[in-house]
Amino acid sequence: SKPSRPTIRALMDPTDDQVGESAKSSSSLEKKFKQPGNEEVLIPGVIPDNVKALQSSSKAGIVPRYKQALDAFLRSRGEMRSARLSFAQLGDEGSAKLSEILSSGTARNLEGLDISCNSIGVDGCCSLSRSLASNMALRALDISANAICDAGATAVAEALGSNSTLQHLDVHACAIRCAGASALASALVQGGGGPLVSLNL
Repeated sequence: SKPSRPTIRALMDPTDDQVGESAKSSSSLEKKFKQPGNEEVLIPGVIPDNVKALQSSSKAGIVPRYKQALDAFLRSRGEMRSARLSFAQLGDEGSAKLSEILSSGTARNLEGLDISCNSIGVDGCCSLSRSLASNMALRALDISANAICDAGATAVAEALGSNSTLQHLDVHACAIRCAGASALASALVQGGGGPLVSLNL
C-alpha cells in the first residue's frame, strides 16, 4: 500500500471574533470578503492576521518542491540523456544539490539539461559552474530566466575553459549586463569556450 502523504494546512485563528465559526468554510469566507460595503479589505501581498504559517504532519517538515524533481533524477541511475527541471523551484539551495549530482558522475549519460525559470541566483550559478568544469557529458545547458547576473555569467565563462563537451548554452533573460557578456565573449574568442557553437544571450 502507498504511504500516506503529509498533510499541509493553513490554520485560521479560532479566536478571531470577526471570522467566527460560520466563516471557517470557504463559502462563508467568500461572502465575508465579497459583500459590498464590507469594511475589511484584502490587500494583495499582505497576509491577514488570522492566517497562520503552513504546518506539516511529516517529521521532516515541509519538503522543498525541488526535492521531488531531484529524487526522480537520481532514481534514473544515470541513464537519463536529457532532463527538464524547469519551474522546479530549485533556487540556490537546489542548484547546489544538483551541482553535487553532476560532479559525482551519477549523471554520466546526461547530455541535455534544462533548469530555466528556477529562481537561481549568483550563488546557485557559481555552484553549477564548478560542476560544469568537471562534467564531461553535458552538450546542452539551458539556464535562461534565472537572475545569475554578471557574477554568475563570469563564473560560467571561467568554467567553459575547463569543459570539453558543452556545445549549446542558453543564458537569455538572466540579468546579464556588459561585464558578464564580455566575459562570455572573451572565453569564446580566446578559445576558452571549448567546442561551444551556440550561445543565446
